[in-house]
Amino acid sequence: MNFSFVDKYCVVRSNRAGVFAGTVAEHEGQAVILKDVRRLWWWDGAASISQIAVDGTVAPNNCKFTMPVETLGLFDVIELIPATDKARNVIEGVKVWKR
Repeated sequence: MNFSFVDKYCVVRSNRAGVFAGTVAEHEGQAVILKDVRRLWWWDGAASISQIAVDGTVAPNNCKFTMPVETLGLFDVIELIPATDKARNVIEGVKVWKR
């Protein structure tokens, strides 16, 4: 397989840690290092993470996306979906959810 996810902004689903969106810095097997990454803790306005990767969400005010962190390592990744520019703009535009 020649396709590389490195340097691509992706929506990433891990087996146990949840769903994230960020730029892939490194990828080997099920291990991924992401940069400028947000956890997509809860969303409304998209049926699945596939739709989030293509369209973002149509209800950004109802979503719970965490603040970005500089670097994050995931070691049980089961899905990587390159995001469109449209989706990235929507994801990055969702207000930071925190308590």
